[in-house]
Amino acid sequence: MDVQADWLASHPGSPYATQADNIGHPLCEWLAVAADYGLAGVAAIAALALAAVAYARRHLTAESRTGVRVLACVGVFSLLSYPLLYPSTWLSLGMAAAAIGRDILSRHARSVSVALVAAMPFCGIALARRATLATELRDVQDKAALGLSERMMPRYASLYKELEADRRFLYNYAAGQYEAGRYAEALRTARECDTMLADYNLCLLEGDIQRALRNHGDAMACYRRAHWMCPSRFVPLYEMFGTALERGDTATARKLGCDILAKPIKVRSRETLEIVAEVRQRLRNCF
Repeated sequence: MDVQADWLASHPGSPYATQADNIGHPLCEWLAVAADYGLAGVAAIAALALAAVAYARRHLTAESRTGVRVLACVGVFSLLSYPLLYPSTWLSLGMAAAAIGRDILSRHARSVSVALVAAMPFCGIALARRATLATELRDVQDKAALGLSERMMPRYASLYKELEADRRFLYNYAAGQYEAGRYAEALRTARECDTMLADYNLCLLEGDIQRALRNHGDAMACYRRAHWMCPSRFVPLYEMFGTALERGDTATARKLGCDILAKPIKVRSRETLEIVAEVRQRLRNCF
């Protein structure tokens, strides 16, 4: 999203501006691996797949053929979506690997069985812990959404010890702190999240926090960043318009208001129509 914002900011009026959206995945696992791990990551995965296919060809059986077909299906699926986010995909890959390496597993059946039995308790504990944390976080988020953000702060703080490396948790924690009026803490958490996540909604949240702290210049920068991430959306311009009015910059507010009224609507939603109507009314009353 940072690259998208930089490119669209340097190419105003680009036809791609109306198509830009808040993207968290390129809808291609190969591109995702290339972005995260470079060509070395893609080469490593391709080498593993080719090694599995070569081994299956040397030890051709009905099971190994099925395993190769499963690998091919996952490989093609990975060109068009994000199958590795689904547990069923990993289960299929594990079964394919077992089918291809069946003779190896049969020769070392005892060792493999011992390793699996030894690993099962640790895997079970880890899965149970993850499920407990997910349930606890969902309960905290649900109650915070009901206006109980301040009361949820001790529970958020407790979860932070376990989930501080989870960018989604950090975003929700910062949003909860903002709703609870803990603006300085919310800003620290949002900036911590910012080191892991480039996101339109996070930019808006940081802008709201800076605005609550009366840091209007920083708020405008955050909203402007969100605007260039998704230029077709009205919310960043609307928030900049309100911020400019708050700090008494009527010239900027008037320009932003005119930009909003002249902006073509990509998707006619209630929120967008309400923004346009409010800006039109405020321009009539204030200017």
